[in-house]
Amino acid sequence: MSHAARGRRVAELAESYKKFGSRFTAIEVKDLTRDQFPEALDGVDAVIHAAAPMPGKEDTASMINSAVEGLLNVVRQAEKAGIKRIVVTSSMVTVLNPDGGLTDKDWYPTNKEEALKTTGYESYPAAKTLAEKELWAFADAHPHVDITTINPPYIYGPFAETHIDTLPAGHYDSLSTDLIIYRLLTPEGDFPLSFPQIDVRDIAHAHVLALTSPPTLTSSVGRKRILIASPHGFDPKA
Repeated sequence: MSHAARGRRVAELAESYKKFGSRFTAIEVKDLTRDQFPEALDGVDAVIHAAAPMPGKEDTASMINSAVEGLLNVVRQAEKAGIKRIVVTSSMVTVLNPDGGLTDKDWYPTNKEEALKTTGYESYPAAKTLAEKELWAFADAHPHVDITTINPPYIYGPFAETHIDTLPAGHYDSLSTDLIIYRLLTPEGDFPLSFPQIDVRDIAHAHVLALTSPPTLTSSVGRKRILIASPHGFDPKA
């Protein structure tokens, strides 16, 4: 297994999974939108793309470019390498819309012009939506590549067993959405939003299952855009 990352994450991943020896390799990709990494795809059967920029780390235009071009660069190189199975972590925010529909046919209402005007958190659903739409356009143009998106809500749950031990002091962003829970330990911590959630272990399982799901071309399920969430309500005050 190879895992692409950039910056300090390369060393963190290598340390976290060193017990797997040669079965795990951390590969540095400095710019996911432009870098070429054919050696990382050599002999690979499938790709899981789980990276996406979060709001607040760069301006809106850069964030949208990172989300869209970063994803397209990966899938284009994967297709060129002969890989025919790609699973992408999208988000339930790409489905939210004023009509209240919550199906694989629904979309967050935006376009590139409107997305570039967004600021703060609003830039996240806009960027994720544009990226996923470009992905499905790629899928339509390359039907021999089987593509699945997993669209989860907020993700909570335990980290990989050595993740916390390898975190540099002060890098709280590496806690991801679990940071929302950890904030409850502080006096000013707010309760999380009443938004659907899912356990990270269920999401991981969904990605693995997607790697062996029936190909779109030979199944009756159609486009594999999978909306997934916990069936249980979320009341942190209960």
